Amino acid sequence: MAWSVAKLLLRDRPLMESISAAALKKCHECDAQGIANTAWALSCRNLSDSTLLSALASASLRRLSEFIPQNLNNLAWAWATLTIGNAPLLYAISSSSRRLMSAFDVQSLANTAWAFSSLCLDDCPCFEAIAAPARRRIAEFGAQGLSNTAWAFATYRELHAPLMTAIAAAAIPRMTVFCLQELANSAWAFSKLTICNEPLR
Repeated sequence: MAWSVAKLLLRDRPLMESISAAALKKCHECDAQGIANTAWALSCRNLSDSTLLSALASASLRRLSEFIPQNLNNLAWAWATLTIGNAPLLYAISSSSRRLMSAFDVQSLANTAWAFSSLCLDDCPCFEAIAAPARRRIAEFGAQGLSNTAWAFATYRELHAPLMTAIAAAAIPRMTVFCLQELANSAWAFSKLTICNEPLR
């Protein structure tokens, strides 16, 4: 129900608050997808219900071994979107993600990097784990994925030169499809990491 409301972009806050109250009583019964979808829906509607989120975090930690890459990505993205730090949960998501990183799609790679950077998670192993598959699959990234990944690594101050070089090479021929925010994020990232790439001039 929460996922449907969020997916349809319904701006019915009373309905979401009602769903949130009901979910609090039953979140311990949720499977991995139910937990991740509920957190994702709350973040999409910008409903920062700290009590429910705390219950979802506890439920997640108990069942994290059941989470597939999309569930892990949605969970990290939700906490980052709501700008709520929860170090035990985030480090647990990171640990699980590193084991499954080869199964992440390119959007999940970019979103996970963005989420951990947004929340200032000090986790170099996770960024290293993201960098390798991201570099191999860089041709599959869209403009938003390229700019978000560059921004994430720059925000974390992780200079992964091979990845950044690959991002630059992939971005140059597609620069005309970047929106203003994507251009700004990319320019800031390369400037922050003091990377000079002649074709970007």
